Amino acid sequence: MKILLLFAFPIIFIACSPPKVKNQNKTETAVIAIKNFEKSLKKTDTGYKAITLKINQQDSILLKRIYFDKKDYSNYNYAFIRNGKTIYLDKKYKFIEDSKYNRLIKNGQKIFLFLEIDDRPNFNRIVAYSLFKDSLTFLVDCVYNDKKTRRGTCPIY
Repeated sequence: MKILLLFAFPIIFIACSPPKVKNQNKTETAVIAIKNFEKSLKKTDTGYKAITLKINQQDSILLKRIYFDKKDYSNYNYAFIRNGKTIYLDKKYKFIEDSKYNRLIKNGQKIFLFLEIDDRPNFNRIVAYSLFKDSLTFLVDCVYNDKKTRRGTCPIY
């Protein structure tokens, strides 16, 4: 009987002891590290490249993102800045910064600004603005087909 108690007591002690914490702490640490990494990705806007378009040798227009929350860089508007002065604030569209369709076109005394917007999964879209000395006026938002879809011609080449 004493022998049985000697063997049974350690088994009961092992069965009643709390689980090892080392592996659990490593798992929790890994989860916390992943969450911190995801948060750090939101804090830095690495994919952003401001749109700069030259009007002439002296003038240029810059499209710059304005963020509302320093912790979440997915919430922003675009400010149109001409020679350091904000002339328009766009709250509706998300522009594609590296699009080949972003350009200024001069027609006599008028200057038109064309920008491609991100409208996934729908068709490609372009917005047009008329640029004046100290202001910018929205003209149109249109859908277009580019050469790759084989359904029409490119609007600008």
